[in-house]
Amino acid sequence: MRSHNRFSSGLQLLLGIALTSIVSCGHGPTAPTQPSPAPQPPPPPAQTWTISGTVSETAPTTSTPIVGAKVFVYDSPDIGRSAITDSNGAFQIAGLLPGSLALSVQAAGYVEGKQAVTLPENQTVKFELDPVFQMVTTTLNESLVGGASCPGYWDYMKVMANPLGTNQCFVDYLFNVHHDGTLTAQLTWTDRDSSPFLELYRAVGGQASGDPLPLVGEASPFRGDVYAHRQYLLRVHRFSLDGSSPVGTTSFGLTQTHPN
Repeated sequence: MRSHNRFSSGLQLLLGIALTSIVSCGHGPTAPTQPSPAPQPPPPPAQTWTISGTVSETAPTTSTPIVGAKVFVYDSPDIGRSAITDSNGAFQIAGLLPGSLALSVQAAGYVEGKQAVTLPENQTVKFELDPVFQMVTTTLNESLVGGASCPGYWDYMKVMANPLGTNQCFVDYLFNVHHDGTLTAQLTWTDRDSSPFLELYRAVGGQASGDPLPLVGEASPFRGDVYAHRQYLLRVHRFSLDGSSPVGTTSFGLTQTHPN
């Protein structure tokens, strides 16, 4: 009986050692294998849109494109996206996410422009920028060549009937204004027998339009109010001090200062 007990105890000891060796060598019972998840298809690409447009000056020079202006997104998930205008003032920014965004335009010599845009589809936008404010001074030296047929100050309707550039009895100067301000005009001449005088008009298509605008001053310098986004025309006439029709040539100088 003792021999049998000793044998059982020895067998249990050997089985314990063997089991310990198997576990320590990593060959114990393995867990059941789980099936691998099926691969998921990639998400579809997000729909994107394109903004195209142009950048030009404000009226009255909207036909003047602004070259090299930077158009950039400053508020949206696409912040920082940008484009530079070409020789026609055109630009394009593609691959923009749907939704609302804000665009800014910057160009040397111009006031920054901003615009909010919503993108449910491709969009076309137009920016118009004011030049940075400055006063512009121009000095011109010209001559009036008159004859017996030239109208005098007493024949206003005859003056108005002559289109720009067809009547040597007066000389016209066009200028564009983008900012409110004051025009100052200094008219000088040396011929004592005739007296040039100055008129200010609104201009449409390069031609005087309507009645003359008020000019302050009975002699040079003259002053008059001008307003943003308009074209103006200064007209120099002459007439004889004795009331007769002006004949011959009168040289004069005109210095004008106005907001750009």
